[in-house]
Amino acid sequence: MNNIEKDRFITYIGQTYSNVQIWGQYESMVDFFFEEYSKTKRRFDEIAQPFLFTISHAIELALKENIKFFEKYVSSKQLTKFE
Repeated sequence: MNNIEKDRFITYIGQTYSNVQIWGQYESMVDFFFEEYSKTKRRFDEIAQPFLFTISHAIELALKENIKFFEKYVSSKQLTKFE
């Protein structure tokens, strides 16, 4: 294995600084997983619950970022409960 191939296995877990970055990684993972799993010809119900949980967590992160973004436009105290 050469250095370029080895580099694919290095992960920088501590260098993700926002929910937006994490959401982007979830989106990439879900797209990849959906494309690759469909090539296996296996049934999606074998993995449906964990797959949907992963998607729901990505949606949760995106919603939190939207709340943070829009809180400067709304004076509601309810928005502070998400911190």
